[in-house]
Amino acid sequence: MAHQDNEVQSLSCLGGNGFFKLSFEGDSTGEISFDASFEDLLDTLKDLHFIGVVTVDNSLWPGGKVCGEPAVTTTIEFLTEHGSLPLIVEDTSNLMLSDSTTPGSISVMRMTVGTKENVECSGHGTCDELTGRCNCFAGYQSSDGQGNSGERGDCAYWNTYTTVLYHGGYQISENRY
Repeated sequence: MAHQDNEVQSLSCLGGNGFFKLSFEGDSTGEISFDASFEDLLDTLKDLHFIGVVTVDNSLWPGGKVCGEPAVTTTIEFLTEHGSLPLIVEDTSNLMLSDSTTPGSISVMRMTVGTKENVECSGHGTCDELTGRCNCFAGYQSSDGQGNSGERGDCAYWNTYTTVLYHGGYQISENRY
């Protein structure tokens, strides 16, 4: 199997006053202060409906704030959203430089295109269209999106210890997610 990458986007924020908002797949954050910490940004992103688990890296900026003068760049890695994702969208209409007259700015760039598959039931089960749940093939169960057992409901985790039931010569799997 070929190596698969998580989507990574960078957010470069130039600002010293005011606030900004971010949105992803149509879901928007509340106001994020120019001096928000990286932990605040992480918590805010996790509150968006279409974002599960992300990491926020600020190793290039020791100041600990999301915006600054000069601009601060933060990388955001999507751990549970698979495939090539839309870019995070910024609203900087209330972000200013520290002089309070010059508009601030945010630029979002894709650093790594996500190459993990986003396939119905991960190709290891069938979707029950009435319930929207996957019926996993024998040996497969739900993953965490990162190669471990979890609650995604995607049939992507191979459980080497799965018990397979047989009835009348037919294999029955009880793995439903």
